[in-house]
Amino acid sequence: QALLARRSALASRIARAGSSRHRAVVRAVLTCRPRDGVCEASAVVIDRGRVRALALRMEGIDGRWRVTALEFG
Repeated sequence: QALLARRSALASRIARAGSSRHRAVVRAVLTCRPRDGVCEASAVVIDRGRVRALALRMEGIDGRWRVTALEFG
């Protein structure tokens, strides 16, 4: 969570410093449900010309989805 907060703050500073707005583009999303109450997802994102990967695991807890693992690069 701390790493995500740091990257978010950095992205905000970069966006304010840039003269033009840009948006990341999601190129692909894959999901699978390895067992009941669990969803794993991965995405390919293009951000400022760089290809990035995102993966997460969500588990259904008390009627809500909770992210239990998050990786990005």
